[in-house]
Amino acid sequence: MTDRRTFIAGLALAPVALSTPSIAANPFHPAWDMAVGAERKACEAMETFLAEKVRPADLAHKAGAGPFDAVVEAEEAWTPYTKAHAQAVNTVLMTPAPDWAAVAQKLEMGLADYAFDGSASSEAMLKTILADVRRLSA
Repeated sequence: MTDRRTFIAGLALAPVALSTPSIAANPFHPAWDMAVGAERKACEAMETFLAEKVRPADLAHKAGAGPFDAVVEAEEAWTPYTKAHAQAVNTVLMTPAPDWAAVAQKLEMGLADYAFDGSASSEAMLKTILADVRRLSA
């Protein structure tokens, strides 16, 4: 059981805890951080493969030093990276946003990745973002 002195000391720290994002209890931060981290890793892997394999094959072909088949092969090998990134973006968009900055990030990410294409999955993403807006503005 908590004694009176510990309870009062805890009350004195409550305003600090509630106003400090790193201290404030937000159940959405761990899931959000994990989803954003996975998207960043997927994006980095996708961009690395593009820079190291696809672009060199394309440049070699354009310079007359490489066959077009090498470009096609590189692009086909890149497909799993693009799919993994698209899935990571979808996961971020379906993860509850912990704050308003995250809502803006979701909108930017969805627009940049053309995720809001009118499909059933994009409708679900937009409904999740709408739920974020309602929750954060309550």
